[in-house]
Amino acid sequence: MSDHDQREISTPRHLAGGDVPNPGRRKFLIGAAITATAATVGVGVGTVEARGGISGLIRPISQFHGQLSQQITSSMCFEDTGYSQVLQFTVNSKGQSQPGSFFIWFTARNVPAGTYTISITPDPGDATTPFRLASGGNNGFLFVESLAQAADCPTSTDPNPASPTAVSHTADGVSPFTLTATHDVQLKVHVDYSGGALTGPTTFTFNGSIKSGANTLSSSSVTVAAKPK
Repeated sequence: MSDHDQREISTPRHLAGGDVPNPGRRKFLIGAAITATAATVGVGVGTVEARGGISGLIRPISQFHGQLSQQITSSMCFEDTGYSQVLQFTVNSKGQSQPGSFFIWFTARNVPAGTYTISITPDPGDATTPFRLASGGNNGFLFVESLAQAADCPTSTDPNPASPTAVSHTADGVSPFTLTATHDVQLKVHVDYSGGALTGPTTFTFNGSIKSGANTLSSSSVTVAAKPK
């Protein structure tokens, strides 16, 4: 330890904000400060070996700050098949909706390498729900994109992200998929309204989540309104 480090540690105000007349208490506080700082560095980044006392921990804390703050975030959007966001739609007396078909989007950002599943509820694969997977196939696509490239609601000028993979959606969600690096991920599910005629204004809420095994990493929801026509 350098003379400069010794001078810093011997000044109790650096640790307690005031005079500490008891030498034994001063040593205890120094040890507690080093232990607490080391524990902070260790969260989420593996083992960091502390050398050089307090001053030796300053650089690792700064170095790993970005990794500590990174997290998966998510969002959802409800659109028509022309890639325009839908906040409200109508249903006639025969139970036919206008627009007639929809896309549900779930977007997860900053997803690191690993294996994941994505699920949307109510499950559009369940025939008893008000929305069912569109007939004719091509009703589910998974997109893996570069970071910060995923739009909450893709527009008609750029409706589909790159590299779609056809998927199916069941009660357990989309079959597990694996990423080899950090990406944004989007799921697009094509659904038709099948809830019959409405007796009054109604709202429908969809919930989406991304999981690693049984652990939910991020979840989001979107609500759309419907009214009789």
